[in-house]
Amino acid sequence: DAHADMNTPDTTPSGNIHGMPLATSLGYGPPELTEIAGFSPKVRWDKTVLIGARDVDRGERALIREAGIRTFTMREIDEDGIVPVLEEALAIVNEGTAGFLVSWDMDFVDPNFAPGVGTAVKGGVDYREGHLALEIGVPPHVIGVDHDAHVRGVKALGQVVGLGERHHRFRAQLRHPHRRHPVVLGRRHVRAARARRP
Repeated sequence: DAHADMNTPDTTPSGNIHGMPLATSLGYGPPELTEIAGFSPKVRWDKTVLIGARDVDRGERALIREAGIRTFTMREIDEDGIVPVLEEALAIVNEGTAGFLVSWDMDFVDPNFAPGVGTAVKGGVDYREGHLALEIGVPPHVIGVDHDAHVRGVKALGQVVGLGERHHRFRAQLRHPHRRHPVVLGRRHVRAARARRP
């Protein structure tokens, strides 16, 4: 994700709730958000990593530091390469866990390769790095994937769906350890955008 999604109602400059899900999942924010489903936190800070964040608000930075979340910047990806970054991230989330959730926002990818996303930020990964991240970050330990792509424009849709469809093919391989059916989250954005095509 290009964004940390670590705002709370007290730190958000925009007031957009879509900038708060990670913070609320970690237990930061009002109980109306943090206590959804009756428990908090939903995820552990020491098993949470951010990869590719490059548009992070001041309040989010402070909360990330306070929480101790390992954040891999685009500079680290540029200097070290996507593979070492993913290997370190996977080591963190796999140690002592039964598996992990991947939350994939298409704005992780540079707008040259995914131009139609609603919150595009320059300086993301290229097409091949994004695809490689999906190849490396899937089974056997992924128990769910959340794919977020708010697509604007028909031409842009084709470019976003190209990478997104590869993501969905990988995601179709996922199996929840207690279910026989694939874990499917988040495809509604791509489906809705396709339905709007002329």
